[in-house]
Amino acid sequence: MRVPGRSQPFTFDGVWWPASRPAQTWHGSLRFTPDDAGVLDVIRFGDPEETPAFAPSRHLGTFLGVAADGTPVTALDATVRSESAGFPAAGVRLLAHAERVLVGVHLPGFEDVPFAAATIRIDGLREWLAHRWNLAEPSPTTPLVPIGDHEPVTVTLDDAELTFGLTVAHHREAFRHVQETDAAIRIELPAPVALAEWYERWIRPLVDLVSFGTGAGAEVESFVPCVVFGPVDPDEPDAEPEPRDVAVLGRRRGAPQRRDVMRHQLLPASAAGPDGFDDMVLRWFAHHRALGSAAVLLYGHDGDRRPVLETGFLNLATFAEAYHRTFHDRKPRSGADEGRGRELYLKARLRDLADRAAPALPDLAAVVGELVERVNDTRNHLIHRDGTKPHAVAGRALLQTINRLTAVLQANVLRDLEIDADLIGSTLRKRWMYQRDALGTSDGER
Repeated sequence: MRVPGRSQPFTFDGVWWPASRPAQTWHGSLRFTPDDAGVLDVIRFGDPEETPAFAPSRHLGTFLGVAADGTPVTALDATVRSESAGFPAAGVRLLAHAERVLVGVHLPGFEDVPFAAATIRIDGLREWLAHRWNLAEPSPTTPLVPIGDHEPVTVTLDDAELTFGLTVAHHREAFRHVQETDAAIRIELPAPVALAEWYERWIRPLVDLVSFGTGAGAEVESFVPCVVFGPVDPDEPDAEPEPRDVAVLGRRRGAPQRRDVMRHQLLPASAAGPDGFDDMVLRWFAHHRALGSAAVLLYGHDGDRRPVLETGFLNLATFAEAYHRTFHDRKPRSGADEGRGRELYLKARLRDLADRAAPALPDLAAVVGELVERVNDTRNHLIHRDGTKPHAVAGRALLQTINRLTAVLQANVLRDLEIDADLIGSTLRKRWMYQRDALGTSDGER
């Protein structure tokens, strides 16, 4: 299976159907671009009245397809962009956007699928490992091979084996034979784990290493897990499980970074000498894991200053404190509970802001206590590395907390501008209609 990297656009033409309606077939293409992820442009022939209408922004869920070359493709979290009937005659055209694309498998989702091996390409890894070579673009699924005197280097962690090396792929282009070479990392674990743990324990430290080493922002260019599926034929239950490469592709966070790698590498791969590379990587992982979620505050921003959840949250929490101090400061009502002297604790400031937002956002009242505890504990956990905070959150729960705090601040600013409370409520409900838990209408996930 040849899978382009995330930095390259490509198109799969074939037959498609919603996972929930396998009998409803559509014909067309899924085009993947780094900035838009997957764009599904398909047509269903027949009587338009027999095809369900899809309102713009409606969430479709998962679309499955088979490309013309037989490759299975999954479009996850598809949302309608537009629909038009009678295009062409007696047909319905659907344009939808997918947040993530899986190439090589049909799955309703990938977050819960465990796997124990993957090949990862990182934007900038090639320059970091071999910046003096003229390397072209390879397939991410080819094995790591030696080139000249550059043998693959294996680094053994206590929970994984990482092999840094080069991939080489061959194909014909017009009348030429083309050899493509790039750098990649093969990661092998003793036991399968799900994607979230892969990201936290191995993918993020490696991306941050390349980002810090090159002095420019880095992100995953292609990620190809090797997933072991059970026997395909139900008549042969004793058959060997089938390992299969699955390319996981998503939206690029920002524009590719230009690297003057000859002059600006902060930590070249050769910095530890010819025999010290594996020790340097081991020290990096120990350093990164000791910092935990606080590592993203520097390494997740290094070189390109792109926003991430943790830094976005800290910015928002800092703004909330500064905003309250500037416009709604007051003396503590009880020193032990709210602060000392004239200084309020952050929790008291957050409660004040939530109380001011309550007339416009009545549904938020049920989660105000949880919101205040989450913001306070997560901020202290990130800044003071206090692992005892029971309400500190990360991932989807942190995103939910950011959304809720943003809605509270927006309501406060609109109140300061003397906007009517009913109008504030209706405006914010429209603004957050696709993230309803921001207004307290869903419990969400901790």
